Amino acid sequence: MTTAVRQDSSTGKSQRTAEKQDRNQGTVERQDRTTTPEVEEQIRNTISEFAKSKHPPNRRILRPQRQADLLDISRATLYRFAKLPDFPKMVRLGANSVGRFEDELLAWAVSRQEG
Repeated sequence: MTTAVRQDSSTGKSQRTAEKQDRNQGTVERQDRTTTPEVEEQIRNTISEFAKSKHPPNRRILRPQRQADLLDISRATLYRFAKLPDFPKMVRLGANSVGRFEDELLAWAVSRQEG
């Protein structure tokens, strides 16, 4: 099965190359982003709703790259944070995959900002 790659006539680049460059530019923009007070308040409200409910909602497990994206840090920094005693523990998903619960990561991030 072969995939056709279209050339952009204005730049001469393939569509895949352009998409890859767009993704790379997105990661640069993510590094410049800061958390607004409204987002912090939303995180606090979400966490307090989880704490108040008798039956927590379905908990999402995030793989390391998604964890780093959520916290807006690199994977190397994520692994450094993992050495801290209060950082959420990993959950084994399979023989070669691990993750952490999203709500625990958000709670940790809020406690770190407050503390």
